[in-house]
Amino acid sequence: MTNNELLLSISRMLDTKLKVEIQPIKDALQSVKNEVKEINVRLQSVETEVQQLKGKVQQLNGEVQQIKDETYQLRLNQEKTIMPRLNTIESGYTGTYNRYRSYVEKMETAFMDIDVLKMVVAEHSEKLLKLA
Repeated sequence: MTNNELLLSISRMLDTKLKVEIQPIKDALQSVKNEVKEINVRLQSVETEVQQLKGKVQQLNGEVQQIKDETYQLRLNQEKTIMPRLNTIESGYTGTYNRYRSYVEKMETAFMDIDVLKMVVAEHSEKLLKLA
């Protein structure tokens, strides 16, 4: 065997041995590549869902701001319109109550006087009927 043939034989043996030992590494690397692709697909799905959630959160923030604005308008309306009217109504009722409260004792006396007058009128009516 010549040196060239010997070198060629050694080269073939090394190639075969190298292929046998490198193949599991290639297979493992291919498996890792496949897993990375799967992870990328899942990550894209998660990113899409996050974007959708961001959109929904923005929409909710807009709706919450609208509710805050409406609540502010209602409070402003209450302070400017309703409260002054309620105060006017309250002062009217309070004034009327105070006027009537001072006459409560006088009314009781007046009712007693009316009862006395009824009895006197009834008594006088009987006397007048007897005279007639």
